[in-house]
Amino acid sequence: MKILGDETLMVVDNLFNKITVNFQENPRVSVLCCDPQTKKFFRIKGRIQTFKGGPDVR
Repeated sequence: MKILGDETLMVVDNLFNKITVNFQENPRVSVLCCDPQTKKFFRIKGRIQTFKGGPDVR
């Protein structure tokens, strides 16, 4: 995962096509994160867009 901006995260899809198909059917996502220093959890909710290329995709 990479932070691209205040409202944008980049997540790599390396689990074959199943994730891509799931996102096409339902673009809503929820990511559970943990701050290792405070041991507190937080959830990020939003909608996903998929890209096959671009300046941030290598």
